[in-house]
Amino acid sequence: MRTNARPLATAGVAIVGAGLLAVTPITATNGDTMALRASDQSVALTAAFSPTASPESLLSVTAGRLLEQIRQAPLVPAVMVLAAVGGDTQRLYSQTRQVIDMPLYVLDPTFEAVANGLPAGIGGGTDHDTSTTAGDGEIMKFRNQVQAAQTELRNGIADSLGVVPDGTLGDTNYAWTASNLLLKSSIDSASLAVQIPMALVKLTEAVVSGESAENVYKIARDIVDGPQWAIDSGIDGVATILPESLGGGTDYIRGVETSQDGALLKFRNKEMLGLRNQVRVGVAGLVGADTVDKNGILPGESGYTPSVTTTSLRTADTDSGTDLRAQLSKQTEKLLTGENSSVKKRVNEVKGIAKDVGSLKLDSAGKKAGEAVMARVKQAGQDLENGVKKVRETVKKTFSKKDSGDQS
Repeated sequence: MRTNARPLATAGVAIVGAGLLAVTPITATNGDTMALRASDQSVALTAAFSPTASPESLLSVTAGRLLEQIRQAPLVPAVMVLAAVGGDTQRLYSQTRQVIDMPLYVLDPTFEAVANGLPAGIGGGTDHDTSTTAGDGEIMKFRNQVQAAQTELRNGIADSLGVVPDGTLGDTNYAWTASNLLLKSSIDSASLAVQIPMALVKLTEAVVSGESAENVYKIARDIVDGPQWAIDSGIDGVATILPESLGGGTDYIRGVETSQDGALLKFRNKEMLGLRNQVRVGVAGLVGADTVDKNGILPGESGYTPSVTTTSLRTADTDSGTDLRAQLSKQTEKLLTGENSSVKKRVNEVKGIAKDVGSLKLDSAGKKAGEAVMARVKQAGQDLENGVKKVRETVKKTFSKKDSGDQS
């Protein structure tokens, strides 16, 4: 084992204590992007269908579009009400337009399927292009009349609100974009709990085996980034629903503030990411990765700026007079000791997984595969427990020596 294993082990346990609630392999959120999706409805209503599209495929498109509407439906009233309250008439029109366009957007592929399947004598016939009328039978002519009525209604509403009826601003589906972002945030949040045992094993193995400070820090940084990563999409979703006057607005570029970011995103970019980055830098100091910049980024990584001086685990914070060792000692004891400790719970979770796998009723091939999985998970749990014991002993010895040195 390398000579730097002991201080790294001490710091590693402290990091686990600080981040057990959010352990997951995570990509740093600075610079992540999520493009605002304009509604496909107006584009689809003037698009051409494939002449070779089967009735089944067209009906499938209708079903998919209907599911889109169901998914975003709960957010549509919220967007419209908040836009009205916030005095954002352009936003109010944009979401109202989605409601007006929705029926024909959903049913258009069905119109095409029926018109393509019926003979001209009973209303069939289509040129497969919704923007032209050559070759259209009675069914498609009726469809075109519905679209004309929609356009007239939209233009009347736009005039009454004094806004632009078409173009990018007039065709933004805020509810759809927000529903995607909120769904992603829910999935990300759920994945944190799923990945906790694996991340704990990875961090413990890195600490106990004496990995370099930089490697340990990268794992620890993922832990620190966990909560922010999980809620970031949700924050963008809320900022999409809210008008600018009520704190909304986002450019969907995380960590980079622009004029499109409203009060909510500015708070996220400055306060929330600022706090996270401070924790990153503090963690870097604990493990000895002293070359990180003010945002906790290592040299060679994207976005790196000149490094800042981090506080080493072996050095007291002279500015505040706070002994980092004392804080970490208390946190470590709370983390590791007792049946209700966080690490003990995670160990039991991993063992429980192994037990559940072993109880499955499988055929011979499946049973063999199940046994392999059970053995691997069981071993992971045992490795974690053994690693925790070693780290605990190292921590106690380190603090004991420090206390003896201070008394002398």
